[in-house]
Amino acid sequence: MSEKQKDTQKVASFNAFMRLLKRTNLNRKLFILAIALTLLGTVGGLIVPLLTQSFIDGFNTDVITTPILILLISIFLLSA
Repeated sequence: MSEKQKDTQKVASFNAFMRLLKRTNLNRKLFILAIALTLLGTVGGLIVPLLTQSFIDGFNTDVITTPILILLISIFLLSA
């Protein structure tokens, strides 16, 4: 299959998907809310490793304080 045929097939698939969404008469507000919550969950899931990395890279016993531990535990629990 040539590159042009693959691109045409991708566009056709996207157009078919958009037509399907229009035909289902879904609640747009609910759909947008679901996408936003999905993106928020994804970002939240990526923040945990980022904070853990910076915490481990700068690990020093003088840096460990109660507020930092509470913050890390809270973020882990919220992401679960």
